[in-house]
Amino acid sequence: TIKVFILGDVEYPGAYDVSSLSTLFTALHAAGGPSKKGSLRRILLKRDTKTVATVDLYDYLLNGNNSNDPILENYDTIFIPPIGPVVKIDGHVKRPAIYEIKNKTSVHTLIHSLAGGLWGTANEHHIRLKRVNKNKDHTFVDLISNDGNTKPLLKKTIVQANDQVHISSILSDTHNTVRIKGMVKRAGVYGYTPTMSLS
Repeated sequence: TIKVFILGDVEYPGAYDVSSLSTLFTALHAAGGPSKKGSLRRILLKRDTKTVATVDLYDYLLNGNNSNDPILENYDTIFIPPIGPVVKIDGHVKRPAIYEIKNKTSVHTLIHSLAGGLWGTANEHHIRLKRVNKNKDHTFVDLISNDGNTKPLLKKTIVQANDQVHISSILSDTHNTVRIKGMVKRAGVYGYTPTMSLS
């Protein structure tokens, strides 16, 4: 076994005796993982007072990619710094949540890479962004495309810390229908055709 130290914003910080074949991920699992206040995207592996690796857990958690999972050595230190800037996305996306962002993240990346994409019932032509401005007031930004293609607009719009993105659903209105009710055997809504008569 080897001894490693897991410190910072982690559920159970302390010194751990782990297998000499252990990786950063397995050691973090033993310590309960980062706390809610801890970063998932800037986990530091320190060795001999130097930072030898900075690990982003999102690639592993969201895509299953464990290629950046360094093997630990005796007396390594894993340090979890406080969480970085966050944005919230909710509504008709597959993984609504609060996400930690780094570098420049577009609304398109937030929706399709982090939140897993849209459900078929999502209104992708009208997306609302709630933002805290410099005066600490909330402002709304409506991302609407006149030609129906919002992809270039979403790629161009960069999210900021504390932004909230809401994906609404499509309207439940129905068109070209006829409803029949009362004393009939199969009451309900039927598709209308131009040749349809009352009988």
